Amino acid sequence: MALESTSDFDFDFATFESTIKYTGKLTLSFAPSKEIKDAFVSVLTHASTALADTKSILERMGPTRKFLDLVSSFSDVIGDLHPAAKAAMVVFEKLHKILEEQENTTKEAKDLLNGMLDILSFFNSVDEGARKLRITRDVVKDMFKLIQEAAGLALKVATAGSWKGLLCSEAKRIPALKDEFAVLKAKYIMCVTHETWDAVDRQGIDSQLGKLMPVSNFYSSESACLKGTRKEILARIKEWASVGDSYVFWIHGPAGSGKSTISASVALMLKGSSGGTFFCKRDDGDRKQASKILPTLVFRLAKSVPALGRHVAEVMEKEENIQSSPISYQFETLLLGPLGLLQKDTMPTCIWVIDALDECEPQEDRVMLIQKLCSLRDIAPWLKIFMTSRPYGHITSILRDAADSVIEEDMKNLDDTSSDIGLYMESCLNDIAAKRKLVPYSNWLSVEDKGVLLTKASNLFIWVSTMHKYLLRAGRFKVSLQGILQAEPQGNDQSKDLYKLYSTVLFETDASQMVLAGKVVEAVVLVSKHSALPSEALAYLLDEDLHDVTRVLSNLEAVLYVDKNQPIRVHHPSFLDYIESRSHPTLFQYANTKLHLTISEMCLKQLQEKLEFNICGLQTSYLANKDVEGLGSRVQEKILPALRYASLYWVEHLQAGADQLSDSIKEYVKSFIDGPKIFYWIECLSLLGMIPQAVSIVRLLQQQPIVQRDTKLSRLAVDVEQFLQRYGQAFIHSTPHLYCSALTWIPQQTCLAETANREFPQRVMIALGQEKVWHKQSALWTAHTRASVNCIALSPDGKYIVSGSDDSTLRIWNAASGDPVGNPLEGHTDNVNAVAYSPDGNHIISGSDDQTLRIWNASSGDPVGNPLKGHTNAVNAVAYSPDGKHIISGSDDQTLRIWDVSSGDPVGNPLKGHTNAVNAVAYSPDGKCIISGSEDHTLRIWNASGDPLGNPLEGHTDWVTAVAYSPDGKYMVSGSLDKTLRIWSAATGDPVGSPLEGHTKDVFTVAYSPDGKHIVSGSDDQTLRIWNAASGDLVGKLLEGHTSYVNAVAYSPDGKHIVSGSNDKTLRIWNTALGDPVGNAMEGHTSYVFAVAYSPDGKHIVSGSVDKTLRIWNAASGNPVGNPLEGHTDWITTIAYSPDGKYMVSGSQDKTLRIWNAASGNPVGDPLEGHTEDVNAVAYSQDGKHIVSGSNDKTLRVWNAASGDPVGDPLEGHTHVVNAVAYSPDGMHIVSGSDDHTLRIWNVATGDLVGKLLEGHTSYVNAVAYSPDGKHIVSGSVDKTLRIWNAASGDPVGSPLKGHTGSVYAVAYSPDGMHIVSGSRDNTMRIWNAVSGDPVGKPLEGHTSWVNAVAYSSDGKHIVSGSLDKTLRIWNVLREDKPYFNVKSRKVKGMKDDGWLRDEEGNIIFWVPDAMRHGVQDMSEVTLPLDAPNHSIVLDCTKMKLGEQWEQAKGGL
Repeated sequence: MALESTSDFDFDFATFESTIKYTGKLTLSFAPSKEIKDAFVSVLTHASTALADTKSILERMGPTRKFLDLVSSFSDVIGDLHPAAKAAMVVFEKLHKILEEQENTTKEAKDLLNGMLDILSFFNSVDEGARKLRITRDVVKDMFKLIQEAAGLALKVATAGSWKGLLCSEAKRIPALKDEFAVLKAKYIMCVTHETWDAVDRQGIDSQLGKLMPVSNFYSSESACLKGTRKEILARIKEWASVGDSYVFWIHGPAGSGKSTISASVALMLKGSSGGTFFCKRDDGDRKQASKILPTLVFRLAKSVPALGRHVAEVMEKEENIQSSPISYQFETLLLGPLGLLQKDTMPTCIWVIDALDECEPQEDRVMLIQKLCSLRDIAPWLKIFMTSRPYGHITSILRDAADSVIEEDMKNLDDTSSDIGLYMESCLNDIAAKRKLVPYSNWLSVEDKGVLLTKASNLFIWVSTMHKYLLRAGRFKVSLQGILQAEPQGNDQSKDLYKLYSTVLFETDASQMVLAGKVVEAVVLVSKHSALPSEALAYLLDEDLHDVTRVLSNLEAVLYVDKNQPIRVHHPSFLDYIESRSHPTLFQYANTKLHLTISEMCLKQLQEKLEFNICGLQTSYLANKDVEGLGSRVQEKILPALRYASLYWVEHLQAGADQLSDSIKEYVKSFIDGPKIFYWIECLSLLGMIPQAVSIVRLLQQQPIVQRDTKLSRLAVDVEQFLQRYGQAFIHSTPHLYCSALTWIPQQTCLAETANREFPQRVMIALGQEKVWHKQSALWTAHTRASVNCIALSPDGKYIVSGSDDSTLRIWNAASGDPVGNPLEGHTDNVNAVAYSPDGNHIISGSDDQTLRIWNASSGDPVGNPLKGHTNAVNAVAYSPDGKHIISGSDDQTLRIWDVSSGDPVGNPLKGHTNAVNAVAYSPDGKCIISGSEDHTLRIWNASGDPLGNPLEGHTDWVTAVAYSPDGKYMVSGSLDKTLRIWSAATGDPVGSPLEGHTKDVFTVAYSPDGKHIVSGSDDQTLRIWNAASGDLVGKLLEGHTSYVNAVAYSPDGKHIVSGSNDKTLRIWNTALGDPVGNAMEGHTSYVFAVAYSPDGKHIVSGSVDKTLRIWNAASGNPVGNPLEGHTDWITTIAYSPDGKYMVSGSQDKTLRIWNAASGNPVGDPLEGHTEDVNAVAYSQDGKHIVSGSNDKTLRVWNAASGDPVGDPLEGHTHVVNAVAYSPDGMHIVSGSDDHTLRIWNVATGDLVGKLLEGHTSYVNAVAYSPDGKHIVSGSVDKTLRIWNAASGDPVGSPLKGHTGSVYAVAYSPDGMHIVSGSRDNTMRIWNAVSGDPVGKPLEGHTSWVNAVAYSSDGKHIVSGSLDKTLRIWNVLREDKPYFNVKSRKVKGMKDDGWLRDEEGNIIFWVPDAMRHGVQDMSEVTLPLDAPNHSIVLDCTKMKLGEQWEQAKGGL
């Protein structure tokens, strides 16, 4: 590539192939000196003249002198050629003179000279930066050699006036000069391109590494050991770093013993081989997080080892937020993967320094980090680790287990500690004397007193350091010194004198400020648990004057300091221990509750005063947060420490003073929750990337008495939790979509919706399909997997979910957010059928079709030991014993096996007794018994040793697929392919009560709630059902949402949530603890809808269902009219309105028809009895006087609509079930369709068959209808086609209408006869041109199961459909597609799996929750009932404000 010296150069990274992808452009600027620039301009000017005569050559040679300047600029590149190049320029001067003297120049001379000048002109493209590149040096040298040779030849030609002056060999060189130059020029360009790209690549790597967000180093020579101290231990460390075999050097000791100074010295001493440092600090928000350590160390190491840096950059290109990932995932992703790509034998030794590991948290992460670091020896033997900590048990045990790789050093055993303390004391005393101008210190400190000080130090450097800081600024020096010397120690341990010194420091405070000092000190310690604060923020939260707080802090500089980022910190963590243990004087002990109350009130005040809409001034809603330039800086600028702290910790302080809240605090709480500030708070936490923390904060808020005692506040708190969990994905991704997207979905009868509608009216609304309450049956979140989810288990603490899948892997999920944790757990070679957590949550067991079990580390995801082998067929079920020592498994080999967890060996022989595959196993809560369920239709109880107890438990009539014990161990529940659950007495094995019936298909999974009061089941019918464990009754509505069978269910430990896994490749989590909904939820059918009909006036719709009821609906509003119409004793299969709309007739599997008053819903007369089998079809005659019905008894019957009496004999002729009937418009004929594959036409008056059979379908005929003019009949069949027939001749008209991919169950003509609508088992409807038979538009999609019934409204504008999904849907036939989202002048592309609508430029437009995505894309306008799962949703975009206008979403802006 050519680099223009006077302009920037843009690289479009899309044109480069690299493992690192870029989406932007990088600009490289080169600015040569003014002199060279002038030379280039001059050359370009002269070179533009045509080479026609001598004069033009002379003109081009005019700037020769300036070329000398250009040559000079190459001096550091061409080195020894520089003089030769200057000589070439002298030749050019001579050439210039000769040419001036000659009147004519030969063509050959002109060509040569022009070629030479082209060479020189080329350097116009060589910028100052490029000519310094190492890779171009040899090429530049060769170019100047070429210039030198060409200049010599040119001089000879010019002097002789022709080629005759050249030797033969010289003449042959001339044509080659130009070719050689072309090669050099190409080589030069390639070199510059390569070198420049290398620089670009390094910049890209640095950019990716920056995403690790390393924590700054906090050590210096001032924090290192005093010169001359710790010589022996530092020498040992230095030797270990260079030649030592041990992988880890660990120093431990009590607080204040000087560990951190040694760490600082090591970091400085080994700076050349340092791979990174991390100094943990308990009161520093970043430095106390264990999750920050690996990203920081990897960043430093990647910068030191470029080869590693490239691999880490490739990893970071795919990572969004590695800092919040588990330690195990960080380790595998950032270290194991990249390290595995390096050549171990070529790596130089690098050292990691980690100080004060005991101060990082949480402890479980600390443990995991140490374990992982100890495992690095074989992976990266060139990487050594120096670490320090207090000797905590969990740290000690891990490092001593790895004793062969660890050098351990106890600070108490260092030989030179006493002498080093003495040297340090000497240095500090000299410093005090010098700075206080009291030299020498012997004038005011005797040898004896110095000995007293050394004794009080107790080998703790922190004591000497604190004394030093204290005496440096003591107001009354001699008094303060005597106070130290005469102080009596506090306590009996090593810290006794240190604590007394701390008390002495506190008493240095002015008497008038002691109370405030106590308040400040307690506050500093209190907030340090969360986040250290600067003095301004601390003063605000304490409601104290900043000047007073600053003065107190200045008096406490011996124990507190302000770091470079302004937060107030303790010099040493031992001071935190001193305050937290209440070892400080009572005078300074500020009432803890009182302090919490003050801070909580000021936090709430800060939230009220500082939270505001669009606090960071985001300019567009089209960008994700990660794409907003400079957002991090804006967040720091706008969300200051006091506001950040208040946003995160206000509820914790509120809780600590919950019983003593002042009226002002109560008012703050109410106005904050019940107002727009609650949304601004969510916005703030979105910008901080802390929405998961927001969920925890709101859950804690719900537990506060002030909230629990106020109905509205309680409901609002629940609303906010639901809002965060269900819709948080939108504003985690893009903060403006808190308002632009998430608010749209809040149910309208909730308290939170009142605030949203009042404060933010200019946004996308829901015109139809708005939910009214938070539904238990709606999943809080859905996690998508790569394959069917076969099994799930929740960790004992409820924080994680593990799932097993058909892709042979396990995955761990965050139970709060649904996000995957780490990578899939790989090892099995076939489907994973069963998973379980160990009782302590540290391990996971899995069973697979590969005939093995595997144990996994739950934190790291690593396999533990070898696979457990013994089964000879697929492993279907696994469970841990309550003590975690054993595992039970069940297999297709018809056996159970017990395994020893520690060894992985089987215990005893297989448990035999079942005569078919074992599908389910469980331990009793006391661990004494095991229950198993089998494909032999039985359950068996075994003792923990494997002996069978009693006889098999019989009762199920098909495979037993699931078993579970109640928490108290008294009962067992089982699920079966016989569609039922059964409860059993654990003591006797007898069934308890009747089977639990309700599922319409196989039951695959069951689980007890933690309190034992409920049972949840999952089924092939795609639903979950909750049962009362005592009564066996169903509790609440079905949990619907899965689109395939439910394989696994589990309760959370607190019983508030249920997680489910399905063959639809998703996990879903459901809220079971929402309480009673506010307002009345819509009621609909509780089972499949088999029949629908419009009233003749189009105002009402009637539906019939498997739930044995009819329902009437208002066609305009979608609301139910009156109560369900009850009377039938079995499924309702068919319904029809009378032509005048006054009556309805229904047919049922109870073998009867019933006539109903359409206005009142009351039955008219007795049931119409006569059929001997199910009634499948009914129709009114056009005059309303007669009804015809068709039945499974293969007959049709005509009835008097007024009396209900049968008219004449049954119409016989069909050889199989009659599925459909219809009157001709003139009332003279009836058409019927049957499972015998035929249609028949009957004479109404005589009951005789008319004409021939209508044959053509190749399977059952399910539906028939006459055209309005009576000339044609349409039929639908299980053969997936429709056929149109000539009603007079019985001949088929045209070819079959093909398009459906499933059986056709329903057909209807439009009132004008121009169209036909059909409903199918493929879940769709299709509209057809009745004349041509062509499909009209796209299939009508929206139902989630078979479409069994269809009907046109009387005006032909709408269609109603009924489905096995238990809903009716109304469709607008005048509009082919429902445009679910309109953005003016912006083309919106389809919805992605993540729910985002984007435009053609990739801008995010709008977000739809998982539970609503089907409804938004549903082409129907209304779903009945309105709140049905997957109901149709119509968005109203008329008030929508997006992009640069998004701020207008807030009213009044």
